[in-house]
Amino acid sequence: MRIREGSIESRNFSTAYSILLQEPWERSPTKSFNLLFSTTDIYILDILRKNSFRGFLLSISDVFSCIKWKLQHNQLISSLAKLNLLENLLYQGKSHELLDTFEQLKKNGEITRVASIETQILEILILYELGKFQSGLGLTEMIINVTKQSEDRLLEFNAMLLKIRAFLELDDLKTCLNLIKTAEELLHIFEDKLVTHVRRKESDLNYLKARVFMRTAEYDNALDFAQEALITRRENKNQYEIAECLNLVGIIHNAKGEYQRANEYFQESLKIFGKFDNKKATAKIFNNLGMNYWRIGNLLNALTFFQKSLSLAEELENFSQIAVSHLNIGLIYINQGELNLALRSLQKSLVISKEFGQKRPLSLCLNNIGLIFHAKGDFEQALRYYQDSLVLAQELESSHDIAICYNNIGEIYCSMGKYDEALDQIKKSLSLFQEFGAIPDITIPLFNLVELSLYLGFPQKAQSYLQQLQEINTKEEHSLISQRCRLAKALVLKSSKRAKMKVKSSEILEELLSEEIIEHTLAVRAMFELSELLIDELRAYGEEEVFYEVKKLIQRLDEKANTQNWYSLTIDTLILQAKLSMVEGDLNASQQFLDRAELIVQEKEIQYLANKVQKEKKLLKNQYEKWEYLIQSNTPFGSLLEQAQVAEYINAAKKTKREWGT
Repeated sequence: MRIREGSIESRNFSTAYSILLQEPWERSPTKSFNLLFSTTDIYILDILRKNSFRGFLLSISDVFSCIKWKLQHNQLISSLAKLNLLENLLYQGKSHELLDTFEQLKKNGEITRVASIETQILEILILYELGKFQSGLGLTEMIINVTKQSEDRLLEFNAMLLKIRAFLELDDLKTCLNLIKTAEELLHIFEDKLVTHVRRKESDLNYLKARVFMRTAEYDNALDFAQEALITRRENKNQYEIAECLNLVGIIHNAKGEYQRANEYFQESLKIFGKFDNKKATAKIFNNLGMNYWRIGNLLNALTFFQKSLSLAEELENFSQIAVSHLNIGLIYINQGELNLALRSLQKSLVISKEFGQKRPLSLCLNNIGLIFHAKGDFEQALRYYQDSLVLAQELESSHDIAICYNNIGEIYCSMGKYDEALDQIKKSLSLFQEFGAIPDITIPLFNLVELSLYLGFPQKAQSYLQQLQEINTKEEHSLISQRCRLAKALVLKSSKRAKMKVKSSEILEELLSEEIIEHTLAVRAMFELSELLIDELRAYGEEEVFYEVKKLIQRLDEKANTQNWYSLTIDTLILQAKLSMVEGDLNASQQFLDRAELIVQEKEIQYLANKVQKEKKLLKNQYEKWEYLIQSNTPFGSLLEQAQVAEYINAAKKTKREWGT
């Protein structure tokens, strides 16, 4: 059909716009264009598709709809078939096939002739899918130059969204925030003119805002914007975009410590992406589910999902996801005490992150390698890795990551006995978290300051930090904050010399252990602290019943360690059970516990734990006759506990069970 020449009447132009903005557009852009094509002046339609339609390219699905319409209108059937193939490849996450097909389609010239700008936008989105954000930015600047010549504000807005996404992936959060302000100003220009489309555009901007605020640890703001975006996307019924948004909401709930809700969103997102057979998106959600399971202490499920994510990423040759998967697998191995395996995984992540210039994964990787050396007792090496991680985090201006680095450096200074430096670093961490209101992360340095103040003999300072924790707990309905706050209170009460305060501490710890504790390290810490209180009671009164309560707690720790392959905790509980068997007078049982520990460390080749087991075996062998004499002499429980150094071992063990990777 030939386009008729002639002038445009304002009435017809308004009719065209009104049809374009009708409800069917929300369900099917192509259907709406067909409706417009059949009911209005073809010349008006041509003006719309040549100019205004560029502003309606809200998502990749809209880009495809626009180009399809133009190909259909120009009867370019072979190019249309290739475009359909291209769209399927995109939704399936097959990035490399996507680029090849796009290049073939572009080569014949038909698509670029009838849809030049739309093709450029499509190319940018494909480059983003491949992780080539700098290349995509170059094309985006070209589109912005076009908008300056044509004064097409809608197209300029879309270009701003493309830039925000690129700078977000490049970890330049400062530029993202500046671009968001520009995009908001553009949105304001036409917000009264095209209400339906402004809502969709605002939804896309809200989605990006949520991602940026998630990165700056402003979780409440992030959640508000993500939920607003999700509402609009559900109305528009674009399943791919709904799945993206569900995943983001899940990530934010995970960061807020709301793990059950996060899991629900991840599962819903996974179900939708499964319909598209999108392996790339599925790999990301597997990773997110792994993080969720790690947070609640289910290390085996976490490891399974991280390995699934790695398998898909390797199949797709998605190197950025491969690096992240190795990073998180390393984190699980750290928790399990398999430090050599952890180091191998993290070194793989390190190599890929360096090769592809991924600064944030590189910073996290360096931090986690620091955790390994911290756990091994090589504090100087750990400090170097933490400081290298801090330098990168500062380059990225990532306040959340900087705060975590300060906290970890503070903890290493504690281990080194440099308490003034430790206080300085942890206070810096607290100050940063307070600055951007990161809940529940702010409670990590507060808890550490409570503990450090108690250790240094400053109970009033500890009480002051506890009060800050309690104020946060009062404002926030948050299980993790509540549990961390109560554990801190139990530590403060436990440090008192008064018996009734210690009783209150025991009651809080028992209450905590009767609940489903959100983070596994808190549960382990609570069991160790309660064990110490019971041992103090046993020393004072020598009641056999209390001794068996201690045994039950250590057995609970052993069960928790065994179910999650947490080998460092398993070794500690076996050594403690060996010591308790000595106190009971059963030296054979003591030897058997140590033999079990030795078999585990030999099988897993965990040298630093093997050294610990050998030390205890040698000690028992050298003191065997002494212990036989003590048992035959009916030595009181309290004296036997002191000889076995049970309390001292628990105190040392609990310090190594940190919230690794926070």
